[in-house]
Amino acid sequence: MAVASYFRRSAVCTKLLHDLCPDARAFPKHHEVRFAQHEVALIDAVSYNMAECKQVWDSFSTNGDRKQKAEARGFLTWNDKQIWMTAIMDDVLEIYQVLQKQF
Repeated sequence: MAVASYFRRSAVCTKLLHDLCPDARAFPKHHEVRFAQHEVALIDAVSYNMAECKQVWDSFSTNGDRKQKAEARGFLTWNDKQIWMTAIMDDVLEIYQVLQKQF
């Protein structure tokens, strides 16, 4: 997911996120476990950190360099429908995760 990559690539972004929310959840680095488990952990981290992520993007959309502004503005286009769809995907993956373990 692009949100996790955005924060993992940049120490400045990660530091700003943790300054805004000291108990921010870490984004999983790579597929250490089954696909569904990884995606569930990723979606949980994004959902939990979304308010702070938006603050980081808002900050970079006004104060960053040209590339940072463009990238941050792209992330700021997330709306309630996309967040809602992400939450539904989390539910689907939770079910898939159980089935994956059973098989």
